[in-house]
Amino acid sequence: MNPFSPVRIPGKKVAVIMLLTTVFWLTTSSLSGCGKDPKDPDLIQPVLVMTLPVEGDTFLLGSRVPIAFQASDNDEMNIWVINVNNETIGNSAWAISEDVTGNSIIVNREFTITASGPTEYEVIVTAIDASQNEAIEKRTFFAVP
Repeated sequence: MNPFSPVRIPGKKVAVIMLLTTVFWLTTSSLSGCGKDPKDPDLIQPVLVMTLPVEGDTFLLGSRVPIAFQASDNDEMNIWVINVNNETIGNSAWAISEDVTGNSIIVNREFTITASGPTEYEVIVTAIDASQNEAIEKRTFFAVP
């Protein structure tokens, strides 16, 4: 018997085919982004509706001002941020579990006006989805003595 002659192993072709199929499947699955076609990226921005405060509302100094909004997306919501006069007062890092339900977010927050005199406030809410599309809503309200 020649020690260099090929050895026939039954089913060797089947094992090689299965291995190649598995490698191909793993490669294409990882490149496709878990079922998402990289050639067809999500370009749809979230839908953001700020319900409070109402544009032009007036509040007394020291009172609590409600901020409420809902955001939803065709795919997955990722981040939300609330800014008042360019200061972040809330974001998704501070979220509570009932804020997020699948691809939508419902947020109701309040903050206290601490200005010492009459002031105009601008509230900006930003919602960003998993594909980094963003939606922005702005409201202006006033604090009076």
